[in-house]
This record gives sequence, C-alpha cells and structure tokens, in this order.
Amino acid sequence: MRPIVLVVGLVMALSATAAASVQDDVDAALAQVAKLEMMKAGRTYSLPARGEATTGRIEDFLCRRELDEILSSGLSTGCGDHAAAFYGLLRAKGISLRYIQVVELSAASLLDGFSGHTAVAVKDPQTDRWILVDPTNNKVLSKEWDSSSQIFHSPAGRFWIGYIGRLEDYPVKTPAQLKTSFRRMLRMVPAADWDHEVVRLDFNSTASMFRADGSFVNSRYSAFLERYSQVYDDLGLQPEKWVTVEFADGGPGWQGDCKRTRADAWKCSVGRESAMNQQWFTWVERYVMRQLNEPPH
Repeated sequence: MRPIVLVVGLVMALSATAAASVQDDVDAALAQVAKLEMMKAGRTYSLPARGEATTGRIEDFLCRRELDEILSSGLSTGCGDHAAAFYGLLRAKGISLRYIQVVELSAASLLDGFSGHTAVAVKDPQTDRWILVDPTNNKVLSKEWDSSSQIFHSPAGRFWIGYIGRLEDYPVKTPAQLKTSFRRMLRMVPAADWDHEVVRLDFNSTASMFRADGSFVNSRYSAFLERYSQVYDDLGLQPEKWVTVEFADGGPGWQGDCKRTRADAWKCSVGRESAMNQQWFTWVERYVMRQLNEPPH
C-alpha cells in the first residue's frame, strides 16, 4: 500500500504546486505591471512603436506597442498597455489566456463614444476555471469567473465585453481602429443590459445653491440641471436603479467633490465658477458607479 500512498501524495503535491504556481505567476506579473507609469495627456513622447521610432502624444501610441517596448519604456498609455504587458508576461510561461476588451456601461460612455477598459482571463489548470484580472487596477476580480459572462464590474466601472480571445488575434492595431471598435461595441449592447447596469442620477439642490434673490450661486447650474436630468431620456435609457445626488455650494473657485451619505445617496459640493459641463457630469457619474461597485464594509 505504501507505493500507492506515495503516488497519491505526489500527485496531490504536484497539483497544489501547479495551482500555487499560476497564482504566483499572476501576482508576479501584476507586481511588474504596477511599476508602469501612466503617460501624461498633452505631453510629447519619443518612443519605439512596433520597431519604429515614433514621436507623438499619448493617443498616438494606443494599441501600437509591443510587450518589450511597453516594459522597457516604463510607460503606459492606460488600460490597454497594462493588459497587454500582463498578458505577454504570462504568455511567455505557456499559460492559457484571454484578452478582454470592453465598453463602459454608463451615460457618459454613450455621450463620448470612447470609454472602455481591458482585462485578462487566466486559466487555472488545477480547477479548470478562469481567473479574471484587472491589471490596470492591480486586482484579481474573480478566481472562478464564468467565461460566458457578457458583463463584469471592476474598480474602473461596469462593462460589457465586446472582444474576448487571444491578444494575437485582436484586430485593433491603431488608435483610429480602436475608436471605431468602441462605437461598434456600443451599438451591440442590448437595451436590457444598459437599463440594468446604468444608474440614473436624480439631482437635488440644497438651500446653499441659491442666492437671496432665488438665483443659483453658479450661473451655469440651471443649464446643467436641464441638460443632464434629461440626458437619460435623450439617450434612450430607462435605468432600473436610481440614486440621489444632492448639490451644495462649494464656495469660490471651480473645485468640487462628492461624499456618500447613504447607500443610495451622495452629496456633491460644486464651486461657483465650475463649468458644470459634460466633464463634471461624467466625473460624478463614474464616482457614484464605482462606489456602488465596491463591496460593503
């Protein structure tokens, strides 16, 4: 009986080692990718892109650099480079992988047409399950991910999967192709998924937003309320979930901030010189939706 016991023990030990090895590889790759520094908008860079010396801004390098070019530069254009670098590090170890390109499920995403994210699924040979990883946020999202899922949540937002497959087969190779791909994916999202995932912001105003004569302390606030209270209807969205966003006077200047006050309510201060434009709406919406994605403490 002893040989059988030894063989069984050896198999179990090897299996445990294989499982630990994959998780160790994931952790090591995340640690290496976390060292990448985000390129800054508006700044000009001179870097190799697919072997060619290239000078341009961050948007000129989207989807254009190889793994070694990303890692050697220490610079990333964002989630695409982070995911590509993570994918490449694990691919070199012979691990089964899936590259995932997604579009953000938000009103802001429909307004700008160019909001998305990337993730990588890693096959665990021990469990035959997929580990879902968000390299940009240095986070394992799930150790038992259902690869047939069309939607996932991460610290970056709520997303609909437009591409899942090998990075080598990913058809997008230029910034222009990426923008076209995003527009195509947005059209593919079923209406039911939009309505289930998007959260409607119901705007209220505190007394501090009004002057003594009844006018708003921010001259652009009225137009903001009119535009962005109507935006969901304009986009054809009928969100199932609503939350309250209450605005308060943030004093002189343009700065603003938000704080969660209840499970379904936020209070946001807004500067009297704030532009109160689409950028502000986008920031508030993403702030709220990302907090909703966080597990309860």
